[in-house]
Amino acid sequence: MFHTKLKEMRQKKGLTQKQMAEILSMATNAYQRYELGTSEPNMLKLLKLSVILDVSLDELLCRDEFLAEHADGH
Repeated sequence: MFHTKLKEMRQKKGLTQKQMAEILSMATNAYQRYELGTSEPNMLKLLKLSVILDVSLDELLCRDEFLAEHADGH
């Protein structure tokens, strides 16, 4: 899931939730909701997150995992 992946990637980069929120110009509790899965970022925030974390949007959004779970043999 996105929120789990986001937390893992942030921790791998050695960033705190507060630092992420500051970089994204948002309140810490608003960022925390992303990691809790109670809120989702808009497209601009997704793009910023991918740059900050140095990952593709596909990786950030767990595209490979989604496709594997929903493969129908085609």
